[in-house]
Amino acid sequence: MFNAPVPVFQYYIDTERPFIWTRFSGELTDVTLLAYLDQLYNLPEWQPGVNEVADFREAHGARLSPKAIRQVADISLSRELDRKLAVLARGRLNLGFLRMFLSYSDGSKEDVQVFQEPEDACEFLGIDHVYPPADWITYQPESMNL
Repeated sequence: MFNAPVPVFQYYIDTERPFIWTRFSGELTDVTLLAYLDQLYNLPEWQPGVNEVADFREAHGARLSPKAIRQVADISLSRELDRKLAVLARGRLNLGFLRMFLSYSDGSKEDVQVFQEPEDACEFLGIDHVYPPADWITYQPESMNL
């Protein structure tokens, strides 16, 4: 029997530069992705306009639906996030979900670019290469009340 990897969400917030580095691993589902965004946007350190690296290179999105991708885009549009979002992704499925997100979020103030290498993402955000940060904060579904 196949057991999918448990989704793990880690983030690092640099308040000096400022930016957020988010790393996703395991299988993403509609519930876990939306719950993570809720967690992130309710952190006291999170502020609108803070640039972000969203690293999906170790994530599997086979259980994400177009409806959830649309909800994520709607969140982006409703928050009027005027920032840069550097997305790290590999694989046709992840890139397909990202294309869907970009289509749904057309008109957003977010400047979203997709990269395969962390150095390119850092250059886009105008920050020194800091990957991987030393002090990740981790969320797993059980700590997210899922």
